[in-house]
Amino acid sequence: MLSDAARIARALADQFDIQVQVKEINGLILLTGTVNSLEEREAAGRLASTLAPGWSIENGLDVAEIRPEDLAESVASDVLEPDFPDLSVQPDLKSAVADRQEEHEYERASRAGMSFFPPTDPVVAPAQLGELEVLGGFAATSLDDAEVERSEGDTLPGDEALTDAVRRELRADASTTDLPIRIFVRRGIAHLRGTVPSLEDAENAEAVASSVPGVRAVSEELRIAGL
Repeated sequence: MLSDAARIARALADQFDIQVQVKEINGLILLTGTVNSLEEREAAGRLASTLAPGWSIENGLDVAEIRPEDLAESVASDVLEPDFPDLSVQPDLKSAVADRQEEHEYERASRAGMSFFPPTDPVVAPAQLGELEVLGGFAATSLDDAEVERSEGDTLPGDEALTDAVRRELRADASTTDLPIRIFVRRGIAHLRGTVPSLEDAENAEAVASSVPGVRAVSEELRIAGL
């Protein structure tokens, strides 16, 4: 039996000749991709609601003739383009004890079904008086001890605050600091777009964005260079 997401994708292709991605994420159905007009976008949303009445529908479809900058008032977006030189600290030699400890942490996280973040060198940038500032701190992720700003009158982080937080985390993490990723958050769902060198880079970006407090889900829509 087809899932609701698969039935919606097939119906969109059969009835409207619309080829888009339909995903089931954390209790909602997410539509992503590009359509030719606002009418197609609205029709896709209505069809999804009809075929999956018990789901919350998130219509993330873009319209081809509308550029991302034209949606600035409704979508908080930005481009991750670090403007500071590569001043990453060179890694020290690891002792046998440190290697064994990392293996132990990985095994323990795997048994518990948790994500494991191996140690990485901190990302640094120039600060005042010629000193260096560690962007992400020394925790497992740079937002372990950070709080995301809440929207006024709301108990949850706002989309703009989450966009800034995801951008800051990607910039601060050593595995994603140089990736040219376009970010926007809509209703707590972080959308990652752009072109990255490898599948591993895309997976790292998704994992880092998922670690930001307040992000409900991550829609990884990155392209792999050369594919």
